[in-house]
This record gives sequence, C-alpha cells and structure tokens, in this order.
Amino acid sequence: MMRNIQTREGFEFWDKLNALPRYAFLLSPSGKSVQKFEDQAMGNWIDVHEAQKVVDQAQDQISELRASYRALGELYAGTQKGFERMQAERDALQQRLNAADQKNDDLVAELANVRQGPCKMIVGDELP
Repeated sequence: MMRNIQTREGFEFWDKLNALPRYAFLLSPSGKSVQKFEDQAMGNWIDVHEAQKVVDQAQDQISELRASYRALGELYAGTQKGFERMQAERDALQQRLNAADQKNDDLVAELANVRQGPCKMIVGDELP
C-alpha cells in the first residue's frame, strides 16, 4: 500500500503511536525521588503497554495481509497449473487435427489417382 501524507492513508499506526501521551521525568527538589508528568512538548517517554497495543494491532494486520498474500499465491499457482494443462490439451488437440487433415489430404490425393487410373470408378449418376 502506498502512503499518502494528505489523507494519512498508510500512516494509521504511526499516527496512533504518535497520539500516545508523552511523559517527562524530573528529579524532585529533595533529590530522593523522580516525578512523572505528562508533557507533549518536552516528553520523550511513552507507556510501553500502550505502545505494545498499537504494535500488536499492526502485527495483526500484517499477519492478515500475509495470509491473504499466501492464499492469492496458492490460487495463482492453481490457476497457472490449470492454464498449463489447458495449453497442453490444446496442443494435443491441434496435433490430432493436423494428423486428421493430413490423412484427409492423403485420401483425396489417392482418390484422384484412382479416378485417373486404367479403370474408371463409378461415381453417383454415372451408372451404365
């Protein structure tokens, strides 16, 4: 799938990941603890569990697409085999047709030779 920056098509998971709240951590004034606060502008940290949900959704879609791709590959392979079988049958029928045409040509030539030979063949209305 091609990505389109205007419609955001192909950026769904990227957008979901970037929409997660960002957190910053500061050392408390006493220096004995760390404070976490949400800050979209300065925060560089995201909740790993929320990020994992987005990645799991992406992986599910990737798995579905791979399964579809495999199914299409199997269908194409079956279609290709069927196409090759039909080509082989067509070629065999063409050979039979060529043999029948040749046999017909040979019989017509033989009949012409017989008619021109020493004895005349009686044909249809030529009865004595």
